[in-house]
Amino acid sequence: MSPCALSPSLQLTVHVHSACNMYRRRKSCQWQEVSLIVERITIKVLTMINRCAQTQRRLDNRAERHTCSPRNVSSTWSRSSTLRKCASMHLRANASP
Repeated sequence: MSPCALSPSLQLTVHVHSACNMYRRRKSCQWQEVSLIVERITIKVLTMINRCAQTQRRLDNRAERHTCSPRNVSSTWSRSSTLRKCASMHLRANASP
């Protein structure tokens, strides 16, 4: 499988984003767990973007190149920014005495 195929960390980003949408509807979520997941995937996803950019320069296969397109990778990542804001706000609120 190409390093530019949808990786577990990108799939996880989508799952975590879904958790944020559930939080907005129900106003409840296990944010300690979610925020830890966000911390872990941050580095993985940024690494994935770099790896895809390098691989894309070498690929001739159009389908592979589409899977690896920076637009696809970065849009998945930007959709998770809402969750990261929610998680950091939650952590700050819990840190207050």
